[in-house]
Amino acid sequence: MASKAQNLVGHILEAGIDPGNYPDWIHPEKHQKIGDRSHPLGNNPAFPNWTPPEGAKSRHWEELLASEQYQATLQRLNDFINRSKPQGQQRPLRKQDFGSIMQAMMGAVMQAIQMERPHNNRLVKMAIDLIFEQPEFSKLKEPYQNGEFKIDAKLGPGELGNAALSPNAQEEPEEEEEEGEEPNEEVEREAQAADALADITPEIAKRKVINALIHGGAVSKNYAYQLINTDLAAINPGLTTLYGIAMAGSELGYFATPDSMAAMAKDSPDLAGGSSEVEFEDGNVPVVKARGLIFPMLIQELAKGLLELVSYEGLPSDPKMAQEVIDKSDFVDEESWAMIMGRGLWTRFVSALGGDQDEITMHLYNKIVQMPVEQFNRTMQAIQSGGPESLATIKRLAQEIRVDMETQDRAESGFQSSSDEPESDAPPEYPEGQEPWR
Repeated sequence: MASKAQNLVGHILEAGIDPGNYPDWIHPEKHQKIGDRSHPLGNNPAFPNWTPPEGAKSRHWEELLASEQYQATLQRLNDFINRSKPQGQQRPLRKQDFGSIMQAMMGAVMQAIQMERPHNNRLVKMAIDLIFEQPEFSKLKEPYQNGEFKIDAKLGPGELGNAALSPNAQEEPEEEEEEGEEPNEEVEREAQAADALADITPEIAKRKVINALIHGGAVSKNYAYQLINTDLAAINPGLTTLYGIAMAGSELGYFATPDSMAAMAKDSPDLAGGSSEVEFEDGNVPVVKARGLIFPMLIQELAKGLLELVSYEGLPSDPKMAQEVIDKSDFVDEESWAMIMGRGLWTRFVSALGGDQDEITMHLYNKIVQMPVEQFNRTMQAIQSGGPESLATIKRLAQEIRVDMETQDRAESGFQSSSDEPESDAPPEYPEGQEPWR
């Protein structure tokens, strides 16, 4: 009989993640979970029923997303590593390079921190300016300038005090027996719990996809710093090369480390490259709180925070259910999966818009996340599948949004509801102090 180790090795050899022409540095846990779809986004109903073309190594949608992301990450990493070497020493990455790659990534982060320190305040302002220059976020600039939401951004380690760990990352609590409970009462209680779970499970699956879109949209801005290379070179000519190695190396970390690494980062702030969350000032004004060890990490966290702000209306309208959904879906040790799967999801969403729809990106995203679960799943399936159906779906939604933009002055904020109800700066359905994102 084969051992567990032999079975795992056999499974990895058959796994459908295609590393392309690059070394396979994917952690065995990630290989296994992607292969058997036991990861947090496995078999999500919002994913299309994808049939692999003949000769494809990927067997299902998640393996396709992971393969695309891994190959793109290694291509960028290979390019940035070679830029740091003399012409005669440049070569493709090799399997035995992993240790030196990780050292180079950590070294790049530390060097960048030292170079940035005298310019931290300037770089924070540059980060905020740059994020609003991105097409997806440009429509949020005016609401920010008008004080409809605020940004609290700093260069420094992530602050994960409010982050939650998944049940798999925690010790399972011992169940306490309730004294005096009759058997029929226990059966009734279990039946009620099952009914509640049936109602909330589809919302949890939807929230996990939204989390992946949030993280995917954020990761897509990892190299936005290249748009201001001249300004960064004026601070230090070596910064941009260091940034490239640091960000590509951090992306490799999503694949190369187990889920437990994120749990360790929660207790060790120096291991956290950044963090973002949305708080409410006096219960009214949203505050996007972003932290990043270095400039491009801060850009990523700002993007993540803005997308989180836009995504809140994707939660159930009932505050108790919304809290329950967050409690069962927003886990720091599952963020690497959101990064791995999310970039492909976000890229397909933005690509479906075409090149002339930038001004409605956030409106469209907001409209989609607000959809009821079944409609959300159908829409995401159509968009992710690509082709004529994707274009038709986007065209129809874009037309609806443009009508809304013409008839509702407040729609330009990008995160306001498109309903006809009187609007307020405070989220109307959540009493102060009971907001599910607190």
